[in-house]
Amino acid sequence: MADPIPEYARVFMEALKEAEVDMVTTQMWPGGVQPETGEPIIAADCSADDAVVTLSSPTVGASIGYRIAGETPNHWHLYSGTFHAQQSQSIEARAIRYGYRESEISRKELCQLAVPYSGSH
Repeated sequence: MADPIPEYARVFMEALKEAEVDMVTTQMWPGGVQPETGEPIIAADCSADDAVVTLSSPTVGASIGYRIAGETPNHWHLYSGTFHAQQSQSIEARAIRYGYRESEISRKELCQLAVPYSGSH
């Protein structure tokens, strides 16, 4: 004869798992749809020597990760405040908030100089 306790425990754990999923989808995600973290905004204040980079996210409470193209190793950093970069570098940033999908990656070439028009009219 099979022991009824393991079967009871299995049924109970399955019910708890379903209740947890239901709680997450109804309480954390409006309409049961997981929201996406807003794409981060990359701003650069260019001076004669370098660029001061500021990152922000339209999603309140999101954490932002960034990486600098050409940096070795090319790994992600957790954004904690403005930082300095070379004017010629480009930055990639991605945001995530707990319970949300990751944002798309934002990309920005820092301090691109405008090229004067040299054509004739």
